[in-house]
Amino acid sequence: MTCCSGRRATLNRGSGLRTAPTAPHSVREAARTPARVTLHYRGPVPMVLPSPSGASPYTLRAAGQALDVDAGDAEALLRTGWFVPA
Repeated sequence: MTCCSGRRATLNRGSGLRTAPTAPHSVREAARTPARVTLHYRGPVPMVLPSPSGASPYTLRAAGQALDVDAGDAEALLRTGWFVPA
């Protein structure tokens, strides 16, 4: 029994495995928050446009309206020709 008690004591003192440090709360929160991009609508009519990523639809009321969109949707929306970067 005494031969193992020394190893057990060493492990209990913290020389065993260690956990990796975690990122600060603000970094984790930023990673979960999707990036937003502002586009200007230049289409001819008001419309409700589905989000290409499946998020909430975008409601467009008039030409020139500034619209904050998910960064993942921006490329697809710009390809429509109805939007320009802000």
